[in-house]
Amino acid sequence: MTNQTLLQQSALSLKTLCSSCGLPKTGAKRVLVHRLRHAARHFQPLPPEARILSIDLGIKNFAFSLLTPAAAAAAAPPKKPPSGSNKNNNNNNNNNNNNSPLTSPVHLHAWRRLDLTTTTSHPSPAEEEEGKGGGGVIKGGGGDDFSPTTMSTLTLHLIKSHLLPLRPTHVLIERQRFRTGGGAAVLEWTVRVNTLEAMLHAVFASLNRGGTNNNRGAEGGGGGG
Repeated sequence: MTNQTLLQQSALSLKTLCSSCGLPKTGAKRVLVHRLRHAARHFQPLPPEARILSIDLGIKNFAFSLLTPAAAAAAAPPKKPPSGSNKNNNNNNNNNNNNSPLTSPVHLHAWRRLDLTTTTSHPSPAEEEEGKGGGGVIKGGGGDDFSPTTMSTLTLHLIKSHLLPLRPTHVLIERQRFRTGGGAAVLEWTVRVNTLEAMLHAVFASLNRGGTNNNRGAEGGGGGG
């Protein structure tokens, strides 16, 4: 789409599109259009060897999975349109179905859910790639101790013991909200999850720039709860 075409869309449509692309959805229409155009110009397709670590944030329900794109399947030959039908429309539909990123298959290698409030240790999940998903617990700071010192130690342990062994090349972190339903209050648990989110970004950025891991850095996406 051109800038003019995007500007003709409603603000709601532009915000929905930004959200689907993992982009911030605040600002005037021209800001949203500029953001979408900038993302389109810098779009980089996933390489076949990409290993995507997707993180669903939570304190008692912290979940993550490792995905890789499936090998591209050979394009099916175009179907012969029935007599009297619009040939161009059928060809367009076939091309859209075959090339849509939303229908591209992926492989799930690992999935785990952790309770970060517990104090019971859990073995490293390197074997999760064998397909042994499931729940678990992680050694945390104990009870209701959510001080910055405790949270930083917990976050570093979480990344080094559970996430880095999966050797991700891309990290997607669910973006969190500060308020729910337009409420004026910011709940205490929301603050804790937002703290965890910020610490995850900080540790991944530090590891990435220090050359400890080969991932492309953490990216926020969507809207968390």
